[in-house]
Amino acid sequence: MEKKDNIATRVKSDRQLVFYDGDCFFCKRAVRYIIKNDISRQFYFVSIRTRKALIYLSEASNRVRNSKSVIARIDNRFYYASTAILMIAIKIDKYKFWAKLFLKFPRVLRDWVYYLFASQRYFYSSFIKTCPLSQQDFDERIISD
Repeated sequence: MEKKDNIATRVKSDRQLVFYDGDCFFCKRAVRYIIKNDISRQFYFVSIRTRKALIYLSEASNRVRNSKSVIARIDNRFYYASTAILMIAIKIDKYKFWAKLFLKFPRVLRDWVYYLFASQRYFYSSFIKTCPLSQQDFDERIISD
């Protein structure tokens, strides 16, 4: 009998997931920042372009799956764009006060700023030549196919 690869057995349900663009240097840098500041080691990371991401995102709404942004599954709820970034910040406690403050701004305004930056992320990435994310260093936190 063939054993199914059940991602749920690899990632405890109390851990949070961040889905990121695996081809984006800036996104990889953000993953490294979260790993460095996530003292409680609650976040796991999945490249949005993997089969595993499709499995997890099948639980999310169409709006989340089609958002073309960072997606976070925190406490079994999906968030995307600016809300995902702010919920991650709240969970790692580093900028909890500021994240809660910015959550009070209308999502339309927050997402406008997020997408404005996100549309230029490849341009910003071109200024930095080295990849900060080493699969070897963070293997236990990165979920890959």
